[in-house]
Amino acid sequence: MKLVSLCVAAMLIVGCGTEKKNKADVDRQPGLIGVPTLGVRNACAANSRLALSSPKSESEIYHYSYKNVPICSWYGRTLNLDSGSGLFIGQLEGKLGSLVVDEASEWPESQVVTSFIAGESGVLKADAVSADRCWYLTPELELLPAYDVTIVADDRTIKAVASGDQIFEIGSGGFDIGRISYQLEGQIGSVAFLETDSLDGSGFLAGKNFEVFTNNGTERAVSTNGNFDFGKSDFQFPQASAYANAELMLDWFDKLTSKAVDTECFPIDIKLHHVFVGGTVNNARYQPDVNTATGRPEILVGDGDGVRLTNLGTDPDVIAHEFAHHVVYRGVKDTNHFESVVIHEGLADYFVYSKTGNACLAETVCPLGSFDCIQPRCLRTGANSMSFVDQNLTSSPHGQGQIISAMLLDLANLIESQSEIPFVSTVAASINYLLPRSHLEDLIQALMLADRDLNAGRFACDIYQMAVDRGLGARIQHLKCAEYEAQK
Repeated sequence: MKLVSLCVAAMLIVGCGTEKKNKADVDRQPGLIGVPTLGVRNACAANSRLALSSPKSESEIYHYSYKNVPICSWYGRTLNLDSGSGLFIGQLEGKLGSLVVDEASEWPESQVVTSFIAGESGVLKADAVSADRCWYLTPELELLPAYDVTIVADDRTIKAVASGDQIFEIGSGGFDIGRISYQLEGQIGSVAFLETDSLDGSGFLAGKNFEVFTNNGTERAVSTNGNFDFGKSDFQFPQASAYANAELMLDWFDKLTSKAVDTECFPIDIKLHHVFVGGTVNNARYQPDVNTATGRPEILVGDGDGVRLTNLGTDPDVIAHEFAHHVVYRGVKDTNHFESVVIHEGLADYFVYSKTGNACLAETVCPLGSFDCIQPRCLRTGANSMSFVDQNLTSSPHGQGQIISAMLLDLANLIESQSEIPFVSTVAASINYLLPRSHLEDLIQALMLADRDLNAGRFACDIYQMAVDRGLGARIQHLKCAEYEAQK
């Protein structure tokens, strides 16, 4: 699918180069932009917040609007520190005086927009559709009338920002496991078994946290006594393994603090043997509750074709990585914005590496000879020296996410030799400060704020310097790490 140039898009909507543009006086509105109503809504859909720690800095999140219509996906956050000074997170605030709009611009009919997106995406019949008005902000800081569109059809979700027959942003509405690696680090993984009291007694792999389904007609695993201890050759084994690995990752997050994840955002449906759009089975994806027809978050897992990928349902890291997206999504919610996805992928990988103590992701999913993995077994790695200013920087969000995960692993090695608090707790707490659409500099600022909460800002300048070393110096030069040190 080809995305149109912004000038052409603007011309079809309001003209290009000839229209009269006025300064747009933008308002700030507290809270998030309302979520679409698709099917049964869950309590976590709108405003639930990750509870990895209670931020010590009072903060307020807000969105931007013009004439009571929100600017698509842009947010800011103000913070009042105990020192009495204030800080701000967000990349639009300093540009507000430069925004322009053509007052004669009009919105097309929403049905025209959703029908066009459905046709371009090959959707013949949608299970649910929503289209909410918003202003699309171009790189030239012009506001264009658009719709924030969500289409759910056949276990897939399409998220787009569009106007008429012009698509500005489009994505899957979820986070894939991705297929890229940089270098080898780690060893072959193994499967363990779990004793749990989380099952609901239905006889299926279902409980308060997760429920396992199959998407290819395979019978669901059944037990009359709550024992799902199957052999590896049993067709029920992938279901039991997926459920156990999801519970183990949730338990690991819970142990970071007394309450790691908002309980109202459960259960998560885990759907195995999934076939993705285009017929691929070489993928796994997390879809948040707002992007599903049921209103429950989903983890979709293919089987792998045995040539490119395999063992996706049983490898512990696959389920752990997708569940980590569920945690990160409590803060970062934009599935179309590139840097938001980079942050998502980097944090999700890092959390898996922190749990396993191994910087090699998904050791059992790579068949010999697979071009998706570096041999013998790494899908991706956090043991790398990549930088955001590399000459041949990958354009993949999964690839750039490796820079984030490696930076965080380096910080953990540096800081944990000087602090009793595991650095992963700082990373988890930083999600409280991230924005629904976050940029890389927002992540660095959020990490320094979390360090301020947990370590009195003792390592804020180490975080800053490590970001500089990874190529973000020009992006964060406006930040002053000393401001994040708590008053003594």
